[in-house]
Amino acid sequence: GRNKVLARYRAAFSHIFVDEFQDVNAVQRSLVQLLRGFDAPDVERRRLFLVGDSKQSIYRFRAADVRAYNEFANEIEKRGKRYELRLNFRSHERLINSFNRLFEPLFNTDDSSAFQADYQPIEAGKDHTPAEAPLVRILELDKEDVRYEAWITANRIRALVEDGVPGYERRFGYGEIAILFGPVRRGQGLVA
Repeated sequence: GRNKVLARYRAAFSHIFVDEFQDVNAVQRSLVQLLRGFDAPDVERRRLFLVGDSKQSIYRFRAADVRAYNEFANEIEKRGKRYELRLNFRSHERLINSFNRLFEPLFNTDDSSAFQADYQPIEAGKDHTPAEAPLVRILELDKEDVRYEAWITANRIRALVEDGVPGYERRFGYGEIAILFGPVRRGQGLVA
């Protein structure tokens, strides 16, 4: 029966590795729990290693649930060790600081929201930002007028391209500029 199948698979795996753990749903989480066998007599024989980032939990349409990630992470902390990797070696400090400034207010830090990942700032792993590092400008507009926001954004981009940026020797091209914004609904403004 079920116990024989479970015992067979528990015996087959001494190490369990799950990547992108933030994308698991409750059924998949239960499967990992069963294979690991937290309450089994030979539990120490099986090692569990999970990699995930609750801020990247985007597959709710597949029943992925950040609550499942958070609950399991809390269970792991009771029985093992949790490591948080906050150093980013891919981006320069100027970008990292801009990301932190932009995203901190967007994340709900209220503990009562089980559906939301907590905000955790990232740190730059690179020691310096070169003079020609990417430039980040965040536009925060009070008005909820889409045409006004489009006009302000277009003028800012034109000024960057035509007038340049103090401290930068070269000029930017239109193809080097990206605009990031959230879902746009009538009457809703740009995020950045």
